[in-house]
Amino acid sequence: MPFMACSMMLAFPCVAQQQTPFWIAASQPTRIDLQVSGILKDYASVVALRMPAGRGDAEAVARLRRRASDVPLLMYAWVNRNIAGTPGSTGLSDWIERNPHKYLIASRGGKTIPGFGKVTDAGYRSRMAETIGNAVRKGGYDGVALDLLVRTPRYRPRPLARLCAKEVDFCRAYAEGIDKMLQVLRQSLGQRTILYNGLWNFGPDSVKDQASLLSVADAAIIEYFGGEPEDESASFSSDIQPYLESMVSASADRRVYAFGRGRWSYTDYAEDYARQRYLYAAYLLAAGPHTAFKYHATFQHPTVRGRSGGLSVYADWRVSLGPAEGRFRAHDGLFTRQYRSGLVAVAPDDGEGGVLSLQGEYYTPEGDRMSGRRVLLPGTGVILQRSAPPERSPLRIDLTGFSDLPGAAMQSENGGRYLSIPAREEGSERLLDIERSMTPRSTVRLSWRPTARHWEFYLRAEVDDPQRRQEFAWVKVTEGGASIIAAPAQPRWPAPSSQKVQRQVGASEVALAPEWASLSVDGRSVFSDSSLSFRRWHGIQFAGPVGLREIRLES
Repeated sequence: MPFMACSMMLAFPCVAQQQTPFWIAASQPTRIDLQVSGILKDYASVVALRMPAGRGDAEAVARLRRRASDVPLLMYAWVNRNIAGTPGSTGLSDWIERNPHKYLIASRGGKTIPGFGKVTDAGYRSRMAETIGNAVRKGGYDGVALDLLVRTPRYRPRPLARLCAKEVDFCRAYAEGIDKMLQVLRQSLGQRTILYNGLWNFGPDSVKDQASLLSVADAAIIEYFGGEPEDESASFSSDIQPYLESMVSASADRRVYAFGRGRWSYTDYAEDYARQRYLYAAYLLAAGPHTAFKYHATFQHPTVRGRSGGLSVYADWRVSLGPAEGRFRAHDGLFTRQYRSGLVAVAPDDGEGGVLSLQGEYYTPEGDRMSGRRVLLPGTGVILQRSAPPERSPLRIDLTGFSDLPGAAMQSENGGRYLSIPAREEGSERLLDIERSMTPRSTVRLSWRPTARHWEFYLRAEVDDPQRRQEFAWVKVTEGGASIIAAPAQPRWPAPSSQKVQRQVGASEVALAPEWASLSVDGRSVFSDSSLSFRRWHGIQFAGPVGLREIRLES
């Protein structure tokens, strides 16, 4: 049964504009730890969770449920592609492989096409719906997130597209099979949510055809809003504008989630942020109560390619523009939309740019004042507020997210409370400033007490590399100072125990006092003489036993 917009149903309550849809592919169930669950509680409007099946997956769901009980949680699943290894696929892959000639798509010659389920078969559809429905109920999910759900495979996936080209009736029969598959799945799930991936502009009428699945499904994602991560030929005309039209035309009781995509090739911090802003501004041209936006290079957590991953968030998404005043307009080479408290403007990347004429004063999210006539180059987006934004405040890290580290426990002392963390050599990293901003907080301050005479911990910094190879770097902090470790570092990998030290800074840059100490490390100072440029404190990992009262990040 379809849900109503802004209903009180669990699956999709009314959400604020800045709340974000998360589709996360976790490398292990343990990645959905207490801290990640807290982040999703604060930021997420919905979470579609993909993770390996087996040991720990039920615990990960329970952990997320306890910390983020109000966030709708959807189980990753598939109905037309054999994607093994996830909780929702348990039993299905083996069942298909035991009967490949009965439950896999075959060419006219009878040769099966590996991996493509026979959605045209009623028995196949019934088994899929029953198995997925049981897994959702057993796992305590609010619904499913169906991946790679192509209705009419005229363009992709290519093995089926080739079959479509050869057999006139195949595409029609396949599309009917997908429609019936969703109807049977709806019967199995009842009022639980069906989200699917997705809306794609792979050819004429592709977006419209995919959007027709919303007659049964509750929500869809635009997987490549702005183009695929490796597609340098992507353009506003083909990879943004068709999706704006689908967002506007979607029924108010359905949800459409736009996933802007970062590049897999190297981009520096400012380049990545500018692309995010361009795509978010483009999204705001058609945003409404039934839409939301996410930006990342990959769905993976931790990220495996590009600068941002499934858990990444950006400060722009917190900008409050108020309600929209009408639809977007195309004029003078720009697309613009007026909001009660601001406006957005986009110069398409396949256009010639244009001049934005501002009536009165506006402010960027960083607080820069803008007025008069402003030239926007192709591929540029601006988000402007009528009032100046507040200064970025210090961030206090919630230590609750550290308390599930092995052996960690809250302790009492002199009427106060602190977190005790035992010695750990690897695997104990926790995130710091998860929100990317063009005004990042550069100083990390600890109120802490190392319980060993000689101590060390690691900070992970997001950096720019003039060689365009490295996006993260470790900083090793000891009683003698801080040193940059010259090794590429992907987010939330264990800190290297022994690596070549690129730069050592003096103890004067790491302030420490006896007993409970206030220790501070300034990223700009640490990297001031390095070839790398500091951009953001990403994470922290303790290598020895410590007590923690507070971790703060300051500008």
